[in-house]
Formats: sequence, structure tokens, C-alpha cells
Amino acid sequence: MRFGKNYSQKQVPEWAAYYVPYNSLKRRFNDIVKEAHGSNKIACFAELYSYIEHSAKVFQDFNDTLHSFLKEQFRVNAMHCITEKEHFYRGVIELLKEAEKLLSFGRVNEEAIRRVYRRIARYNRSHGLAGETKQFIKLDREKTTLADIDSMEGYVAGIEDRLVSGPPDMEYLLTISENYRMNYAESVCLAAEHEDIDALTELIDEKAAGDGASEPRFQDLLSSLVLLSVSWHARKSVDLLLERMAAFDGMMYHRLMNQIIAIAGRMHMKLEKIELKELDPVEQSKVEATTSTEFFAHVLDHIAPSKEAAMLTTDALGRLPLHYAALYGSTDICEIILKIFESRTPKHCVRSIMTEDDKAYTPLHYAVISNHVAIAKRFVSVFETGFQLNKPATARVMASTMKDLLSVALSYQYDEMVHLLATCSIAPSIHPDNEESALYVAARIGRADYVKLLIQNGRAHEVHLQQSVRGWTPLFMACAKGHSAASEVLIQAGAWQGLHDWDGRTAREHAAARGHVALAEMLTVCKSEFRMGGPAAVPLKPDTSAYFTPGPEYDCSYVIVNPGIVQEGKTADFLDVPKEKQASYGSRFVLEMFSSEGSDVHRLNMLFLDDHTHRPFLFSVLKPSIAWLNFRLHRANLAGTGTVVVGNGTAKLELGQERDSLLRARNVPILDNKRWEVVATVTFTFVIAKPFALGDLPSDRRPHGAERAAVVGRGGLGLNGPDHGSHQTGENVIESCLAQEKLGASLVQIGTCPGHEASFLLTVAGVQLTKDHVPVVCSELSLIKSGQEVRVHDLDLEQFKHASSAQSRLVSELGKLNIETDCDRRRATSLPGQQEHGADVQESVGCTPGSNSDRSSDERVQETPATLEDLLVRLPEDVDLNIEIRYPSVHEAKKAVIPQEAIEINTFVDAILDKIFKFGSARSIVLSSSSPEICVLLTVKQKVYSVMLVANAGVQPITDKDKRTSSLQDAIQFTKRWNISGIFFASELLVLCPRFIQHVKRLGLTCGSYGAMNNDPGNVNVSVPGWFENDAC
Repeated sequence: MRFGKNYSQKQVPEWAAYYVPYNSLKRRFNDIVKEAHGSNKIACFAELYSYIEHSAKVFQDFNDTLHSFLKEQFRVNAMHCITEKEHFYRGVIELLKEAEKLLSFGRVNEEAIRRVYRRIARYNRSHGLAGETKQFIKLDREKTTLADIDSMEGYVAGIEDRLVSGPPDMEYLLTISENYRMNYAESVCLAAEHEDIDALTELIDEKAAGDGASEPRFQDLLSSLVLLSVSWHARKSVDLLLERMAAFDGMMYHRLMNQIIAIAGRMHMKLEKIELKELDPVEQSKVEATTSTEFFAHVLDHIAPSKEAAMLTTDALGRLPLHYAALYGSTDICEIILKIFESRTPKHCVRSIMTEDDKAYTPLHYAVISNHVAIAKRFVSVFETGFQLNKPATARVMASTMKDLLSVALSYQYDEMVHLLATCSIAPSIHPDNEESALYVAARIGRADYVKLLIQNGRAHEVHLQQSVRGWTPLFMACAKGHSAASEVLIQAGAWQGLHDWDGRTAREHAAARGHVALAEMLTVCKSEFRMGGPAAVPLKPDTSAYFTPGPEYDCSYVIVNPGIVQEGKTADFLDVPKEKQASYGSRFVLEMFSSEGSDVHRLNMLFLDDHTHRPFLFSVLKPSIAWLNFRLHRANLAGTGTVVVGNGTAKLELGQERDSLLRARNVPILDNKRWEVVATVTFTFVIAKPFALGDLPSDRRPHGAERAAVVGRGGLGLNGPDHGSHQTGENVIESCLAQEKLGASLVQIGTCPGHEASFLLTVAGVQLTKDHVPVVCSELSLIKSGQEVRVHDLDLEQFKHASSAQSRLVSELGKLNIETDCDRRRATSLPGQQEHGADVQESVGCTPGSNSDRSSDERVQETPATLEDLLVRLPEDVDLNIEIRYPSVHEAKKAVIPQEAIEINTFVDAILDKIFKFGSARSIVLSSSSPEICVLLTVKQKVYSVMLVANAGVQPITDKDKRTSSLQDAIQFTKRWNISGIFFASELLVLCPRFIQHVKRLGLTCGSYGAMNNDPGNVNVSVPGWFENDAC
């Protein structure tokens, strides 16, 4: 599900230290299981439970602090901004964003804890200890935050009904003037807005005479009028009101100054829900200068004797005015405040910048998080000046703060801020206590410019720092993420390429395992690498049931749904909710899926964290020709204890009659239940699997030897492509297959170790269907007919034979003219030093022609292509077969500029299975395909023959980068999901990292390879120690 892989990416950067260390907990779980397995005992998780409780307490304490801070913010905002609904609205929107961050924080942490508990529970169940799993932690923070968000959204909805950019709301002023005439509030506001000083003075005196100038209600009235006058830019009214407030206490002034800064900052907030009147740039600049600087300066002038004390007074949130100025980007106000402190000593300046509020944020935190570079630059200059003047303990705190904030800036990718913090003179010599150095963060996001900047500015030592959880250095992280440019910079800086992480793996192996083969090839090979270590030493896990285990009766049809898009480079989330809809509904969704029959129902908690591509869903259907798939979108209710239906959607999925589209992606709109508008879109790919009538099963099949290595004789380079760059001489004829059989013994001697017995498994590459549904052996998707390329499935059997014969004669004529083809050149380098094997070897392993017409220059094996039936009948029964089924893909159709359609996939598979079951006799047969859909159907339709996936992993470049097969990790996950027996990888991958062979084996899968590198005995000898016991090479 990629939860651990994406865990750091979904964290709020400034709160990273307070997240549950999920990967660390998971690793500790694995270590406990490994230790117990090694000593043949049942694992005891008492230590892990204690670790979970401690981690949960850290998260929950911080969550509670944030929650209390949020509620206090709302209270303060309501108390001091309710005089002007527009600013109150802006304040609530600001708090809603914070609440959504808090919700995400709680949700991700609680999910991390649940996942660790589920791991323990699965282990206990597998060992008969189902009742031993304990969960001591109450996970209820999400519900509390949900209730607060819904409360705020209720306030916002009420304000939106009345909010306009004209006269202010009078509710609060009416409450503090209830003993006077009802139009008092309107009168005093109009006088202040229009700067009618005489009328304003008369109204204020009237109020003071009634309530008393020292009464709190009168003070609240003046404070509210000052804030309103600031929002209206009424300078004269502000002057009058400040004069009347001269006798107030310092706290009243402090609150007033904070609110002036907040109002000035919110004037420029971008509202997402409604449109308010916007000022032109000139007026906006005037407003900013007047509101942010002059009005603030006026307040300070009126309290000159105590202004320093007011700047050091914290409010109910623990904030200084400097916090608000940094939060809202008021550069001029920050400068005014700092000059007040500088008039005393530089230490006072540092102290004010280092003061933490109740959220543990300093003014510098707010400047960095909000990306206010000018303010951060001023603060950093103060730090640099005062760094040497402060005590060592204070200096260490300053350096630690700068380190943490640099990581925050890197995570947000604030370029100017990163440069500022990376180049400051405060020495970054502290070892990271949160397990990730700044260089590690830069490597994770893949910014080579950041990596170079950090190395050049005092962080070169971080190149070799190993993270404590996995033992990864920045190079490991860059390789795992596939960041080639960042990896190159790290290598140039001297990163140790032969270093092993705690599992014994190298950065090279991490890159290769994730499909970044070109990057892996950049790294040097560790000469001292123990062939049975690292990935080859992965601990064996208890057997768990595959996602789909075929039942004994194959009379059911299935709709198989893969969430999202399975093609790399194409981005489409499984559930896409527009931002404006998320603002209305929140991001707390549950998606329910069920078929028209309603027998299979799946509910997904859409955390917007997991990659659902590798989580297929099955729905049994009675009528596969037309299947209906229904979606119901829910959101969490007010209390967070249930769900409320938001909308519904339905998809009609049809089987093609003769032909089927290769484009299997569907977009389904989710319509709002009340307004009938689109609120979300569900994207998925699908395939419908119909049952296959097995017929007479061969009862005397010989299983392929599980205890022996298997050498696969291939007619091609393994993974066929539309450019014909992967086919070899005579690969589609019976004579070629017989030639490979005769070559089997010699090739086994080349690729085996003394004392090991090997068997021969012949690959029949490229079984396809003609238009009249006859399975033929042809690796090409198209042939030349009358000068035009024609797809095999558009030809009937007679046309196919004629086109193939004509094409063979054309190639033969080219050979007679001594025209050198790409095949001849490549064949010369296929087997260096192996001339003693002569022409027979060349026939068997000759390489790719460069065009459709240049298939070969050797006419001895260019006979009429075989049908699958002919092949099964004529080959000796002691020859075991790997029958590779060739089904076109989208990228092949696009490159060939042909319609993106093929014979209906169930018809295609059933016709081939029918021949295999009828004529397979007693021979051992393995079925394979590079199409994930074909592999899935083969496992769903039958259980007699083993199925193997031909993966893209190791192919460079990958033209058809299906997410399910483009890397070793993804291919393994796919095969385990569908109960597939094993995987064929590109030989480049296994020659590059031979220890992957044992890794795949220890996971219970058969491992095989294909490709031109297998033609070189030297390459075979590199990887052969890992093959033995039951693998194909």
C-alpha cells in the first residue's frame, strides 16, 4: 500500500518530530519476528507495545497542545474581530486550514499505530494466538478535530449568507450599547468610517457618560472602533480613539496591536470560498503601508513610556507582537519592534526572536513556514550577530532551531529560504536528532541544486551519515527515489557506494529493485559483496493467503478493478475531489464500491496517503457481457462516529463481442445527492474474467523439477516490443524449437556449476490468435502483406501463412545479396569467445533484426510458422515448454499507429488454453505473459498450469512502464497478489544485482531472466550462483 514509503511525504514538515515513527516501529516488529524465527520461538511483543505507547503519547500530547491552541485561537479571533464580519471570516478560514492540517496529523498518526497493531494481530493469528493482541491506546483525536472543524464550518456558512464588502455587521456593537438607542452602533460606525470627528467625539462622550470611561464595556467599544477604523483606513478616527484610550492598561494596547497586525495580514488573504471586492495595486500598496506601519507606529507613540514592556507581553496564545508580524509578513512592523529591542542589547533581540508561543513556535518559525524571506533574513542576521555573544547552551539551541527550520524549508522547497538558511554562518555541526539530516531531506525530494548547495556550505560530513532506522545515507535515499542528478552530486562528493544498510543492501540494489536501472548502472559494484547477503538474506515470512485464491469451481465471472492509472507517467488519483469541493465537504471520505448483484462490497477509507494501484478488487457478476459497478461516496459526520452519503456514481462495463479496446481506464463522475453536480471523479482500469470450460484435464503431467535449475531456451530476447528490436532468428518455427532442444546440453554446461543437474525448459515466444481464432506462434504483432503491415489478428490462418512465407522469401533474398543487417552485427558480439559452438549456437541465439523486413539472413530456419497445435503435437513429450502468450499493449498500438483494439481478451485466452489442455499431453508446461491482464486471467481461469509474469524490470528504456511490472518490488507484489508462480526479469537486472535471485526465491517465487545478456556466458557466470535450486535462467 506504500504507506511507509509515502509516510514522510504526507507529514506537516514543521511537526515532523512529533509523528509516530512508523518505519522504526515496523522495523522493530520485523526484528522481533526474525529473532524469534531464528531461535524457533514465538515472538513476544512486550517491548514493542511499550515503544508504541511511548510514541503514541508523544503524538497525542502534541496533538492535544495543537487542539487547545486552535480552540483558543478561535476564541480570541471571535472576541476581537467580531466587530467586522469580513475579518472574522478571514480569521476562521485561516483557522480552518490549520484544523485540516491538525486533522491530517491525527489521522496519519492514528493510522500508523493501527497498522502496527494489525501486523501484530496477523502474526498472532498465524501462530494460534488470536486473543493475545492488545491495544492499549485510545485513538479518538480525529473525532475531536472533526467536531471542531464542523463547528467552524457552521460559523463560516452563517457569515457567508450576510457577508458583503460594504457596511459592517453591528451585532457586537449593539450588545455593548444595549442601554442606548438602537441606532447608536450604526451612528458611531458611520462617524468613524467617514472620519466625522465631531460626531464621533459626541457619540463617545455620550457612551462614557452612561457607562463610565473606566468600565470594561467602554474600553471594548473603543478597541473595537479602533480596529474598524484601521480596516477602513480612517486615520483621523484612529488618532481620536487612541487619545481616548491613553489611560488604558498595557494588555489592552498589546491586544490592540496584535489585532492591527492580524487585520493588516488578512487584508491580503486569498479567499477560496467567496469573492470579495479587491483593491487595485496602487490602493492595495497604500492600504498595506498605512495599516501595517503607520497605524502600528501611532499606537506605539501613544504608549511610548511602556512600549518596550508591551512588545514583551504575550497574549492568551503566548504570542508576542513579533509573532504576528512574522506570521503575516509585516516586514516594516518587524523592523520597528526589533529596533525597540536593539536600543537595549543584541541579546534582547535574540531573545524575542527565540520566544516560543504555546505552539512551541518562535517568530522565526512563522517567517520560515510562511516563506517570508525578507523577515527571515532580518532574523538570521540578528542570530549571526548574537550567536557568539550568547551562552553556549543558547548558541546550541539557536543552531538546532536553524537546522530544523532548514529541513522545513527544504521540504516545502522554498528556494530563496533554503539558500538563506543554508548559507548562514551558524555552524551546522549538530548531528540530527530527528534521524534525518538536511542533506538527507534534500536527497529525498531529489533537488540536486539543494544537495550541491548544502555540500558547499558546511554539510559535506552529512554525506556519510547513516539514518538509524534503516542505515540509509543520502545516497541510499536518492537511489531509492530514482533521483539520478542528486545521486551524481553525492557520488562526486565522495559518497560511499559500497556501504551496506542494516539489511546488508547497497544503494545500487535499492535503485535496481525500484526500477531505476539506469541509475543503478552509474554505481560501482562492491567487490566484497557476499552473494547470500543483503536481499538474498531476506527472512522467510509465514505463508499468507494470496489476494485471490481460485476456487474449485470455475463457473463464476469476475470484474477485476485496479484503482487509479497503472501506467507510469500518467497521473490520475483513484478518487479525485476538486479543491473547492474539498472546502465544502472536507477531505474525510470513505468510498464504497459494489457490483450490480451486490454480493461483493468494498469500503475504502480514503486517507489520500496510500497508493491503491497495487490493491485490486474483485466483484463476482452473473452476466459478464454487461456489468454495472456502483460507487457511493461518504464523508465523516459531525461527531466522526459515522458517515453521511455525499454522492453516487455508476459505471457500465461491457465485454466486446469480437474485439476489445486496449484502453481499459474509466472515469466515473460522482454526482452530489442534492444538487446533481459533479463532486468527485473515480478513475480505475478493469478487466472482466469469464469462466473457462476446462475439458479433459491431463492427469499425467510431469511437474517441472522444483529442486533443479532450469535453463530456458528462448527464440527471442524475451520481452517483445513494437520496434522488433527484441526478436531473434527463426523464433516462430518448429525447426528453431528443435534446434534449441539439441543445443540444451551445451548451454547447460556453459551456465551451470559442477555437481548441479539442470533440466531444459523451451520457451515458445509469442503465441497469438488469428482472425479465425487459431493460436499461432509468432512474436511479431504484424506482418508484411502486399507491402503493408497487417496485424496477425486481422489475418485468418491461410492469410497468415501466406504473409509469413512471403516475408521469409524476402529475407532470404537479402541474405543472398550479402546485405548486412543489424542481426549480423549484434550476433557477432552475443557470445564472445564461444566460436567453438559453431552455427548451431548462432541459429539458436542470433539477435534482432532492425526492421520488419530484415528478420534474418539465415534461411535454414525460416520455415512456415507453427500453429500452437502443431508445436504441441510434433515436439517430443520430454520437452518442457514455457508458452509465452503475446497480447498487444497500448504503447505498441500507439507506436505502430494502429487502432488500440485486439481480439476480446477472454476469447483470446480461452482459445489458447483450449489447445494446451487438448494437446499438452504429459509434458510440463509453464504459461507466461508480459501482459498483467493475461496473467490475471490465466490464474483465474485455471489452476493446472503454473503462470509466470514477464516483467519490464531491468529493461532500458522501458517503453510500456506498467506500474505493476516496472520494478522488481512491484512485480513481486503483483505476483503475490494473484498467486502467480514466478517472474521473468530482464537479464540486465539480475546481472547487475545477482542477489535478487535468492531474494525472489526466498519469497516463494520462481525466478527467471530473459534478454541478450544471457547470450554471454560471462554474464551467466556472474548470476549463476544464485539460481540453484528451483529457478530458470
